[in-house]
Amino acid sequence: MQVQYIERVINVDFDNQQQVPSSFVYEKCRYQIVKVISKGKGNLSPDDLSFVVQTNNAEIYVLDLHICSCPSGGKFYKSFWVLRGKVLQNFLVDPFTFPTSF
Repeated sequence: MQVQYIERVINVDFDNQQQVPSSFVYEKCRYQIVKVISKGKGNLSPDDLSFVVQTNNAEIYVLDLHICSCPSGGKFYKSFWVLRGKVLQNFLVDPFTFPTSF
């Protein structure tokens, strides 16, 4: 698998109703997510989530939602999004087998 590692904290718009990311910003460009290919547990914590997504320009990216702490006052989690990488070959990717080290 050919992967471009990015590993950057990014801003993500999240669809709370469907519980999936809907778009993200990377290098001053907004990417619309047209399909969530897969969703799974993240690799840093059992609360983290990984999403393999396809954008409107047919590119495939892996986004990680890292949960940092318990809910503050029982309502909100402190968290952040990381753009883990871009898949350079267009085929199905399992976030559990996506390499985590360089």
